[in-house]
Amino acid sequence: MSDRKQQLEKKEKDYHQSLLMEKQVLDEFHKPYDIMRKPQLDTMNEGSLSEKVKQYFQNLNVIKQTNMVLIQIRL
Repeated sequence: MSDRKQQLEKKEKDYHQSLLMEKQVLDEFHKPYDIMRKPQLDTMNEGSLSEKVKQYFQNLNVIKQTNMVLIQIRL
């Protein structure tokens, strides 16, 4: 009886662990989009124009890389 209970507990623990890992992957996946979505008021008020342009292109590259990964996943 206790063997069966231990097996069930292990299965449940493994399941929760896999859910946690899946959530981490999804969080990583959505990070570039969240960066672009959030208004960056603190950076808009300070810093030179060239820094803003540099940040814009960095964000653009992150989104481009994410889209490439999405395309590879679909293929």
